[in-house]
Amino acid sequence: MSDSTQLSAVFDEDGAFRKYTEEAMETIRSEMKGIKETVCELQRNFQDIKREMSELKRETSELKNEKSVQRLNIDEMDISISKVHDGVRSCEDKIEKAERYSRRENLMLYGVWEAPDEDPRTCKDTVVTF
Repeated sequence: MSDSTQLSAVFDEDGAFRKYTEEAMETIRSEMKGIKETVCELQRNFQDIKREMSELKRETSELKNEKSVQRLNIDEMDISISKVHDGVRSCEDKIEKAERYSRRENLMLYGVWEAPDEDPRTCKDTVVTF
Protein backbone atom coordinates (compact mmCIF):
# COMPACT_ATOMS: atom_id res chain seq x y z
CA MET A 1 0.00 0.00 0.00
CA SER A 2 1.12 3.47 -0.70
CA ASP A 3 1.43 6.23 1.82
CA SER A 4 -1.75 7.93 0.67
CA THR A 5 -3.72 4.70 0.85
CA GLN A 6 -2.36 4.02 4.26
CA LEU A 7 -3.27 7.53 5.33
CA SER A 8 -6.78 7.24 3.99
CA ALA A 9 -7.17 3.85 5.72
CA VAL A 10 -5.96 5.33 9.02
CA PHE A 11 -8.14 8.40 8.47
CA ASP A 12 -11.11 6.19 7.76
CA GLU A 13 -10.27 4.14 10.79
CA ASP A 14 -9.59 7.30 12.79
CA GLY A 15 -12.86 8.85 11.55
CA ALA A 16 -14.77 5.70 12.47
CA PHE A 17 -13.02 5.63 15.83
CA ARG A 18 -13.82 9.29 16.41
CA LYS A 19 -17.48 8.70 15.47
CA TYR A 20 -17.64 5.69 17.76
CA THR A 21 -16.01 7.71 20.54
CA GLU A 22 -18.45 10.59 20.10
CA GLU A 23 -21.43 8.22 20.09
CA ALA A 24 -20.11 6.49 23.20
CA MET A 25 -19.57 9.87 24.89
CA GLU A 26 -23.12 10.95 23.96
CA THR A 27 -24.49 7.69 25.38
CA ILE A 28 -22.47 8.21 28.56
CA ARG A 29 -23.70 11.83 28.82
CA SER A 30 -27.29 10.68 28.36
CA GLU A 31 -26.89 7.98 31.00
CA MET A 32 -25.17 10.45 33.36
CA LYS A 33 -28.05 12.88 32.87
CA GLY A 34 -30.51 10.08 33.76
CA ILE A 35 -28.42 9.15 36.79
CA LYS A 36 -28.25 12.80 37.85
CA GLU A 37 -32.05 13.10 37.57
CA THR A 38 -32.45 9.90 39.57
CA VAL A 39 -30.05 11.17 42.25
CA CYS A 40 -31.95 14.49 42.43
CA GLU A 41 -35.24 12.63 42.79
CA LEU A 42 -33.75 10.41 45.50
CA GLN A 43 -32.45 13.49 47.33
CA ARG A 44 -35.92 15.08 47.23
CA ASN A 45 -37.46 11.84 48.48
CA PHE A 46 -34.83 11.63 51.21
CA GLN A 47 -35.56 15.22 52.28
CA ASP A 48 -39.29 14.41 52.36
CA ILE A 49 -38.60 11.34 54.49
CA LYS A 50 -36.39 13.38 56.85
CA ARG A 51 -39.13 16.02 57.18
CA GLU A 52 -41.77 13.36 57.88
CA MET A 53 -39.44 11.68 60.37
CA SER A 54 -38.90 14.98 62.20
CA GLU A 55 -42.65 15.56 62.30
CA LEU A 56 -43.25 12.05 63.63
CA LYS A 57 -40.58 12.56 66.31
CA ARG A 58 -42.23 15.84 67.33
CA GLU A 59 -45.68 14.23 67.45
CA THR A 60 -44.30 11.30 69.46
CA SER A 61 -42.71 13.71 71.91
CA GLU A 62 -45.99 15.61 72.26
CA LEU A 63 -47.87 12.35 72.85
CA LYS A 64 -45.36 11.33 75.53
CA ASN A 65 -45.80 14.70 77.24
CA GLU A 66 -49.60 14.36 77.07
CA LYS A 67 -49.34 10.87 78.52
CA SER A 68 -47.22 12.17 81.41
CA VAL A 69 -49.70 14.96 82.10
CA GLN A 70 -52.61 12.53 81.98
CA ARG A 71 -50.76 10.14 84.32
CA LEU A 72 -50.32 13.01 86.79
CA ASN A 73 -54.01 13.90 86.47
CA ILE A 74 -55.00 10.29 87.09
CA ASP A 75 -52.72 10.13 90.15
CA GLU A 76 -54.26 13.35 91.50
CA MET A 77 -57.76 11.97 90.88
CA ASP A 78 -56.85 8.75 92.69
CA ILE A 79 -55.68 10.79 95.68
CA SER A 80 -58.88 12.88 95.58
CA ILE A 81 -61.06 9.79 95.36
CA SER A 82 -59.18 8.25 98.26
CA LYS A 83 -59.71 11.40 100.37
CA VAL A 84 -63.43 11.48 99.50
CA HIS A 85 -63.71 7.77 100.32
CA ASP A 86 -62.01 8.35 103.69
CA GLY A 87 -64.34 11.31 104.35
CA VAL A 88 -67.41 9.20 103.56
CA ARG A 89 -66.14 6.42 105.82
CA SER A 90 -65.56 8.96 108.62
CA CYS A 91 -69.09 10.35 108.18
CA GLU A 92 -70.55 6.84 108.24
CA ASP A 93 -68.65 6.12 111.48
CA LYS A 94 -69.90 9.36 113.04
CA ILE A 95 -73.48 8.56 112.01
CA GLU A 96 -73.17 5.09 113.52
CA LYS A 97 -71.80 6.52 116.78
CA ALA A 98 -74.56 9.14 116.89
CA GLU A 99 -77.22 6.49 116.34
CA ARG A 100 -75.73 4.30 119.08
CA TYR A 101 -75.54 7.25 121.45
CA SER A 102 -79.11 8.32 120.77
CA ARG A 103 -80.38 4.77 121.26
CA ARG A 104 -78.45 4.37 124.52
CA GLU A 105 -79.67 7.62 126.05
CA ASN A 106 -83.35 7.10 125.21
CA LEU A 107 -85.67 6.14 128.02
CA MET A 108 -89.25 5.13 127.72
CA LEU A 109 -91.30 6.50 130.55
CA TYR A 110 -94.55 4.72 131.05
CA GLY A 111 -97.43 6.98 131.85
CA VAL A 112 -95.98 10.01 130.05
CA TRP A 113 -97.79 10.62 126.80
CA GLU A 114 -95.88 11.64 123.70
CA ALA A 115 -97.27 14.38 121.55
CA PRO A 116 -96.54 14.16 117.78
CA ASP A 117 -95.24 17.76 117.60
CA GLU A 118 -93.37 17.60 120.90
CA ASP A 119 -89.89 19.11 121.16
CA PRO A 120 -87.18 18.17 123.70
CA ARG A 121 -87.89 21.16 126.02
CA THR A 122 -91.54 20.34 126.51
CA CYS A 123 -90.63 16.70 127.06
CA LYS A 124 -88.09 17.75 129.71
CA ASP A 125 -90.63 20.04 131.40
CA THR A 126 -93.18 17.24 131.43
CA VAL A 127 -90.73 14.75 132.97
CA VAL A 128 -89.47 17.21 135.60
CA THR A 129 -93.01 18.07 136.71
CA PHE A 130 -94.03 14.45 136.75
